[in-house]
Amino acid sequence: MRTTFGSEQQSPTVGGLEPEVQPAERAVRVTPTPLRSILLPIDGSPLSEEAVPVALAIARASGARVHAVHLYIPLPKGAHVPGLFTTPDRLEGELAASSREYAARWSRRLLSEAGVTAACEVMYGARPSSLLRESVPVTDGLLDAAANHRADLIVMTSHGLGGLSRAWLGSTADGVIRRARAPVLVVHPSGRLAAPAQGLPKHVLVPLDGSALGDQALGDALALARLGGARVTLLAVVAPRLAIARPAPVTRVDGAELARQRAEAERHLAAAAAACREHGVAADTAVVVGRQAAAAILEYACERGTDLIAMATHGRGGGRRLLLGSVADKVLRASPVPVLVRRPARPDEDAGPPPE
Repeated sequence: MRTTFGSEQQSPTVGGLEPEVQPAERAVRVTPTPLRSILLPIDGSPLSEEAVPVALAIARASGARVHAVHLYIPLPKGAHVPGLFTTPDRLEGELAASSREYAARWSRRLLSEAGVTAACEVMYGARPSSLLRESVPVTDGLLDAAANHRADLIVMTSHGLGGLSRAWLGSTADGVIRRARAPVLVVHPSGRLAAPAQGLPKHVLVPLDGSALGDQALGDALALARLGGARVTLLAVVAPRLAIARPAPVTRVDGAELARQRAEAERHLAAAAAACREHGVAADTAVVVGRQAAAAILEYACERGTDLIAMATHGRGGGRRLLLGSVADKVLRASPVPVLVRRPARPDEDAGPPPE
């Protein structure tokens, strides 16, 4: 499959990012992510609850415990809500009571689920400075919950509600992905992964960029693939470089450079596929040519019936490690299927205490 998007000149990339220079013989080492604890944020909205069947399906297959969390964010001090004929203190009490009732109702529902150990709790976040700034304490609260429960996976939906709706996941998903140590499975509302009875993926697409950091998403992909017997496709996107041809200013694709990039990507994918097979997961490989990596990834996913995309947020070093990679960001926002996102651990980052 060969695809080309746009006409602007770009330097050659693999997976949409400038690849680290890697020796051809570099082995890819993969360890499937252990799944013992799953954090499930729900904010009271039906959209957020679409992640519940997915989290429960993963828990049944893996034996993980599900920690459903409803995070209550207090109203800002002195908050005045136009149109509501009640005092801020009374409104605060009503909202807090509603949160407790919501969590208790979900605890009863989760306890009735066969084959799953799960519970729902209310956590209290910090008071925001205004109703428009809830996403900061929500993100901090969810990260605290993930740390408290030693979450191996966070399963959540992403939608655009916030403010007085008290539905906060849409404005928070990016913050959680940027900072969470655990991988985040983002289930888009009405996504296809929630539809099957099993709720587990059957075809996982893993875009790789040739870097060791980018390979860290493989462990997460293998963990979910093994639960449902899914097959894995490892994908590299190579962007052609345009070279000046004679007579100038005619340009053409630098065929020699493109061939070199394809060969490098194929060697890396072959090593990654071998690592997958060592863990009992069938893995195919594909290299496509496209100027826009995110568009190429999404096109491939739709054409091949992928029901889950797993990728690292970036594969670069330096300060850019702290940013959500532009390719992953575009895939996450435009994908019609769930996306499993891993923020790769940095060599200088404390891994935290080992799990008990």
